[in-house]
Amino acid sequence: MKEKVRFLGLDVHAETIAVAIAEPDGAVRSLGTIANREESILKLIKKLGPVERLRACYEAGPTGYVLYWQLVELGVECAVIAPTLVPMKAGDRVKTDRRDALKLARSHRSGDLTSVWVPNGDSEALRDLVRARHRLSKFLLRAGQRPAQGVKAWTLSYLTWVRQIRFTQVAQESTRLSSQPKAAAATGVEGPAFLFGFSPNPRLNLPKLRAASACRNILQSPPASCPWFPAGISPRSADRTRCIPRTERRSSNTRTC
Repeated sequence: MKEKVRFLGLDVHAETIAVAIAEPDGAVRSLGTIANREESILKLIKKLGPVERLRACYEAGPTGYVLYWQLVELGVECAVIAPTLVPMKAGDRVKTDRRDALKLARSHRSGDLTSVWVPNGDSEALRDLVRARHRLSKFLLRAGQRPAQGVKAWTLSYLTWVRQIRFTQVAQESTRLSSQPKAAAATGVEGPAFLFGFSPNPRLNLPKLRAASACRNILQSPPASCPWFPAGISPRSADRTRCIPRTERRSSNTRTC
């Protein structure tokens, strides 16, 4: 079965995907370009034959891991490749979508590619939270907006201050509004609970609190009476088990990321 495996190289962009395939007999050929849409991907996989004989790969990039999960759902084994570790020939400076797809298919067949770790849904959601908070903090910094002295970032007091900010410039005010979803009332979760993506069920929030504390010291901020903090678990006791970067480790009873 191994010698009959076909290796699929995909050069992925926002709207298109350049496709190439390395056949078992050694031939490597381009299959053209398809739209980066679920129905086009499904049509391509059906055309290429049994999914058990397909091994797909594409470079990690701004399109994320949507294609990876689509292929896995279809039963295709897929690898997301580290772009900086793709082997290149000396002097090969011509770069097109077609050539990149051919190179991926050829290198995937020869085992010369290095794959990256693909995060699950929870990890990817936490990454999105960190990115969104980073963009918002830098936007406020450029606008000269700073919280009162003593207010720590991303605590309840900080988020209350963010919601009270107003800008005179229409574009800046639109940016502020776009960073603060208005659907909190519809979800039944108030304020920071909605911004953090916490569940109305307090017992489901502790794992998220511990994970998010790796990015910022969230667990020190909620009061003991906070409705989205698990009952019977105080912020101080939860903070003893929080996950923090290794560079901030101070005692042996603190787990590291």
